[in-house]
Amino acid sequence: MHDDEYFRRYTELAELIARAYSDYYILKAIGIYKKEAIQEHYLLAGGYVVSHWCILTIEDLGLTIWKIADPNEKKSNTIITLKNYLINTHNKCLKPKLNKDLQQTRDELATIRKQFLAHNDITKSGTDILVTDLYDVLEDIEQYFNILCCPDIDNRISTFKKPDAMKITLGLLTLLKNSSTQNGTDEY
Repeated sequence: MHDDEYFRRYTELAELIARAYSDYYILKAIGIYKKEAIQEHYLLAGGYVVSHWCILTIEDLGLTIWKIADPNEKKSNTIITLKNYLINTHNKCLKPKLNKDLQQTRDELATIRKQFLAHNDITKSGTDILVTDLYDVLEDIEQYFNILCCPDIDNRISTFKKPDAMKITLGLLTLLKNSSTQNGTDEY
């Protein structure tokens, strides 16, 4: 059985969730790299680039989580609109709920998205979110999303599986360490 609309929506969201997990794993790898680099004294010129990369990755993680779980969006492909599609099109009685304990983090993310990610407001709210809090929201989203996995509607889908953290971490650490030990003779 196939439902191309459901399949498209589901796979797009799965790709966004995988991207968010990759962002998180990249941030963890950068943290490991910075600790090692400071101990080994090879952060020197690349320090600014790594810090900037870290900021971009954090922004992408926050914005990606927002895209996946925006509760107010009616026209975008979010986990909320996917749930509504399943209810309205397939009469699925699905009742996933996002964890209430994480509501504060989602509210803070909404503020940050409005003021910093989508705009550069002059007045700043002072709102901060820890990366670990974003990870908690992401895990909550993953559980919600897996409830929306209905192979009886389209047998091409399966429950979401996280990307391999070790591969991402090792790959990034190898890239960073190799780039920081270059002798500067490479031509571009």
